[in-house]
Amino acid sequence: MPLQLVRSVGLAVLALGLVTSDARADASPWRLAAEGHFSALSDQTDRSLLNVSYGGALRVAYRRSGPASRIGAVLVLERNAWFGTELDAGPFPGVWNVGGGVERVWAEGRIRSALVGGASILDGDTPLHQRGTTGLFFDIRPVALRWPVHPHVALELTPLGLSLLLPALRYPRLLLTQYRTTFAIEVRLP
Repeated sequence: MPLQLVRSVGLAVLALGLVTSDARADASPWRLAAEGHFSALSDQTDRSLLNVSYGGALRVAYRRSGPASRIGAVLVLERNAWFGTELDAGPFPGVWNVGGGVERVWAEGRIRSALVGGASILDGDTPLHQRGTTGLFFDIRPVALRWPVHPHVALELTPLGLSLLLPALRYPRLLLTQYRTTFAIEVRLP
């Protein structure tokens, strides 16, 4: 269900970007992105219930155009679900991540780096933690490759990013380290 929502939002964002005129001299600094991510690499190889993760996110960024303004602020709302690799395990609701950070676009807009942190909220009960338990998360994307497909639309691929999820801060701590691949579509808002 969350991936369908991300796909729908992504298509709406793409349509919005395609109908937006690029004739305005004062382009908006606001950008909206829909993301999907997948991770089969983590530090949880001995815990098959937490080994694979997937999800999606909405990202709002404020970044001016031009060579003097490559650094921007970003807000993120992310859904991260976990999938068990055992036959009877199935999906686990995972966490909601809400946070903010900074991003930098360089190489003439073809590469984006970002650092985001915030609250990580457990979305399901575990044997040791209740739903709603809140901790921290950090998302580090050193290199995201970008392809402009329209003056207001860019496709983005992060081949390998690092996400640290700590939804339970009290003992026993729940810490997940995920190495993610992320796909995104970003649209400059009118």
